[in-house]
Amino acid sequence: MSIKTPNLDDRKFQDIVSEARSKIPQYCPEWTDYNLSDPGVTMIELFAWMTDMILYRLNRVPEKNYIKFMDLIGVRLEAPRPAQVDISFRLSAPQPHPIKLVKGTEIATMRTETQEAVSFTTNQDLVVVIPQLAYALTTPDSQAFTDCMPSLKKQDKRVMIFKAVPEENNAIYRLC
Repeated sequence: MSIKTPNLDDRKFQDIVSEARSKIPQYCPEWTDYNLSDPGVTMIELFAWMTDMILYRLNRVPEKNYIKFMDLIGVRLEAPRPAQVDISFRLSAPQPHPIKLVKGTEIATMRTETQEAVSFTTNQDLVVVIPQLAYALTTPDSQAFTDCMPSLKKQDKRVMIFKAVPEENNAIYRLC
C-alpha cells in the first residue's frame, strides 16, 4: 500500500485571486477600480492561474520524491511487517467442550458497500474455552459486593439479587 500523498498547498485559483485582491488597498491604496476589465485585475488572474498550475504540479510529487523529502528531515520508513490484530470469537450455540482453531485458520472482517473484507490468518493454535460462571457479585452502591453464587447453585431456591424496585447504581458482575 502506498503512502497517501499530502496536499502541500490546498489553495485554488479563486483563493489566490481573493487573497491578492484583498491586499490591493494595503500595497496600492490609489488603485480603486477592481472590475474584471481592469488590466491590473487581469494580471492578478493571470498570475493566480500560473500559481494554481504550479501548486497542482507541486501536489503531484511522486511517492519516491516524497519518501526522499521525509528522509531529508530525518523521518525514516519502518521495515514492513505483518499486521497483528486481537480477535474475539463468540459461540453461536452452547458447546459441550472447548473448540480448537488450528494455526493457519483464515478470519476476515465484514465486507461493506465501500470496503472489501480484510483477511487474516492465525499464527498459532487457539482454543475457544467454554466460560464457566465462577462468581455472581451484587452491589447496592459499587462499594460493597456480595457473592450470590452459592445461592444460585441451589436450583430449588429463588435468589433475590436486587430489591423489588431497582435503584440507581445496582449492578451485577460476572467473572469467569
